[in-house]
Amino acid sequence: GSLGRQLTPVVQAMRFRAGENLPLVHVGETIEHALRNEVRSPGGRRAGALLVVDAAGRLEGIFTDGDLRRLLISRGKDALQERIESVMTRQPRCLAADSLVRDAVRMMREFRIDEIPVVDARGAPLGLIDVQDLVALKVIEG
Repeated sequence: GSLGRQLTPVVQAMRFRAGENLPLVHVGETIEHALRNEVRSPGGRRAGALLVVDAAGRLEGIFTDGDLRRLLISRGKDALQERIESVMTRQPRCLAADSLVRDAVRMMREFRIDEIPVVDARGAPLGLIDVQDLVALKVIEG
């Protein structure tokens, strides 16, 4: 049931995986370049956020669809030429690779966020768990 699904490792529940259907954006790239390199999952879904990494591949920040919408409304499409690190959220809340689905549910509810990066022990992104992954697991309602 729902309790058992909450004990699922978060890495098994996430649909967006780094290097597969979740491209990683490097510090220094423009927002436009990062958006052009987005890929969709086999089901046609795309992640609701981009993960930004440093030269060593460690997570530096997150840039969400909401961030993009607010940026375009406030500054217009010329803002797409800015470097992603100037507008990303630095040091985003993340989950460790050994976290459980219940940890993602708690974090999403507590901080009212829809996307959470999942990182390995050295801080490199493994993927992204989003609220729709949890809705699909039926551990939260959509």
